[in-house]
Amino acid sequence: MNQTEQEQEQAPQDEAVGVDDASTETPSFGQAAGVLGEAFGQAMRVALRRGRSEVGRAATTGRHRLQVRQLKADRDAMLRKIGLEVLRLVEAGEISHPGLLRSAQRVSELDVELEDLETRRTSGSEVQAEDEGAAES
Repeated sequence: MNQTEQEQEQAPQDEAVGVDDASTETPSFGQAAGVLGEAFGQAMRVALRRGRSEVGRAATTGRHRLQVRQLKADRDAMLRKIGLEVLRLVEAGEISHPGLLRSAQRVSELDVELEDLETRRTSGSEVQAEDEGAAES
């Protein structure tokens, strides 16, 4: 039997078994890498989209907190200003109210205590400097 006859006999056997050239091919590494690359790329796009939305949400939250903090600071500054103005008015005798008079008295007492502590600290450091100077001699 020659080679052509052998090929002809072999072909019907392959067809009978159901083997065809397309099904015997295994996917190449390049095809698998392409599919995996596509899936990875899609996963990265989803992750980036979610990341952007989280960053946006964090930025919005941060701006909100900053705005609240600034408004509270402005409010506190205004209350201090009003308080000092009321204190001056009470001290000048332009307004009189029992609660305001008590508060003004307490502020005056605190001022005396502060002045006393500052005087003691200053005189204490002068005494300490004199003691150190005497010890060096």
